[in-house]
Amino acid sequence: MAELNSSGKMWEQLRQNAVVEYMHGDWECLLEHQSNQRFYYNKSTNASQWEPPQVTGDWIPAERHHLNIDSHEGQVKVGKYHNKLLLLL
Repeated sequence: MAELNSSGKMWEQLRQNAVVEYMHGDWECLLEHQSNQRFYYNKSTNASQWEPPQVTGDWIPAERHHLNIDSHEGQVKVGKYHNKLLLLL
């Protein structure tokens, strides 16, 4: 995993390995499953940050998950992984 710093490349790599857990407007709360750390991404500004953004109202759980089966590896992948959440069961 990328060293934890503020570089754009690091954030992009984290988003590629993250699961979208919650959404609030343009913001997504993501969980990076290797480090088990949450971070926040704004889809309209491409801003990423560790601290929760200052928003009002409730966060909505990510929805519209889909099921993919990777038969050659025997893994089941559910959800969206950054714009497609991916959870290994």
